[in-house]
Amino acid sequence: MSGESPALVRSFPVGARTVTMTVPLPARGKLACFVVEWAPDMPTRLSRRERRAYRSGRAAVTRELGKLLGGAVLTVEI
Repeated sequence: MSGESPALVRSFPVGARTVTMTVPLPARGKLACFVVEWAPDMPTRLSRRERRAYRSGRAAVTRELGKLLGGAVLTVEI
């Protein structure tokens, strides 16, 4: 991530871990990538409950970013 201030930083629990999502402010019409950090460690697998918690938290961050930017935000999961 660049040295610029992020547009949004949010943390939420996923099971025993905490996920912190940092989103840079994208240039108009350009792509931006979420930076996702897991604490205390990154899991190798998620249970169904943890996967739901992660996707719910990610969706909340995406909605908030859309409101902040005043437009649509697309999340692609690969």
